[in-house]
Amino acid sequence: MTYQVQLPVYQGPFELLLDLIKREEVSIWDIPIARITDQYLEYLSVAEVLDLHLAADFLVMAATLIQLKARSLLPRPKAPDPDEPAEPDPREELALRLLDYRRYYLASVRLGELLAAAGRRYPRGVPRPKLEVHYSQPVGSATPELLCRLAADVLAACREREEVKELRRISIDLPARMRAVLSALAREPKRFTDLLARRRSRLDCVVTLLAVLELARKGKVKVRQNRPFGVIELSLGSGDELDARTEGQH
Repeated sequence: MTYQVQLPVYQGPFELLLDLIKREEVSIWDIPIARITDQYLEYLSVAEVLDLHLAADFLVMAATLIQLKARSLLPRPKAPDPDEPAEPDPREELALRLLDYRRYYLASVRLGELLAAAGRRYPRGVPRPKLEVHYSQPVGSATPELLCRLAADVLAACREREEVKELRRISIDLPARMRAVLSALAREPKRFTDLLARRRSRLDCVVTLLAVLELARKGKVKVRQNRPFGVIELSLGSGDELDARTEGQH
């Protein structure tokens, strides 16, 4: 059961009355508030369930109409001061409220249609396939106790540090390494990796590299590399071949 308005100028639902007022097909001044109130009270007396939304809309509409008619009874100044802001038109305020009401009313109707359409659909669920995953044992047959004991042994070994009592100074003889490189190249050209073959530590390799770079800077050694990260070939410079061979014989 819905609330119906019965007036000489209009008969129908409350929502349609608001729409007609908005489109100015029904004058606001032709709506008797007392008669609408009596009809609404009769509706409440026979209604089984009170529609709170409809009641709130009715109260807002009735209060707005009372405010409009009360303003129309007040005297208005004949010539308003142009400097003072103009008094807002109550009919415009009502029209804005009706627009807001219509917007929400249409949205509620659309939501109702969507709800009714969704009620006619019955989704069918598809069970997900069960995938059997077999994980290999990463630690073999080791037990948690064994792993804890091994971890404790590793941590204990890390805590034991060798006590340093004396630091020996490492001497680097770059000129001697340069002479050794020249002596090696005096016999035949070599690759740079050949010079590093007998070096025991990283420090020896670094000293050999510095010796080659210094000899190349002085023009005593030719360095050739056909492509990036390729083989580095070393040979004596044109002016130092005889000197290097003489030093190698001595």
